[in-house]
Amino acid sequence: LAVLLPLLLSTPAIGEDATVPEPSYEGKTISQWQILLQHEDPRRRIVALTALSNIGARSLPLFIWALNDTDAPVRSAAVKTIGLLGRDGAPAVPALIEVILNDPVRAVRLQGIYALGQLGPLAADAVPALRSILETADLAMRINVAQALEKITGTSK
Repeated sequence: LAVLLPLLLSTPAIGEDATVPEPSYEGKTISQWQILLQHEDPRRRIVALTALSNIGARSLPLFIWALNDTDAPVRSAAVKTIGLLGRDGAPAVPALIEVILNDPVRAVRLQGIYALGQLGPLAADAVPALRSILETADLAMRINVAQALEKITGTSK
């Protein structure tokens, strides 16, 4: 997957002019921040995600990629950033569903539920997965799911 990231980022989006320079933040391009995403220090990877969040939706493939990081705070930062993208984060819904169902860290799963709620009706595909969590014994998870469902469907069930 690391080999595919430069290709994903170097390919212009549909309707995008290929002659437009690569977006940057603090003097570094997406590609340069991507290198930092592969740093051994998780704090540096979080710095890269924070910087990429300022670039926005063009960085979405990197946020999705970071959902598989070995470090939970990095995964959590990626999830949070996707939720903050609003409608531009909608293509990440399948990846967020995987997070809420399978991430080994409860805090990351909770952040995923919140992110899906931030996407509102665009996260409709996540409704069955969210409803399955309503049957768990974890009260905080159920409350967060009910809140997310309210934002997605208009009802907490």
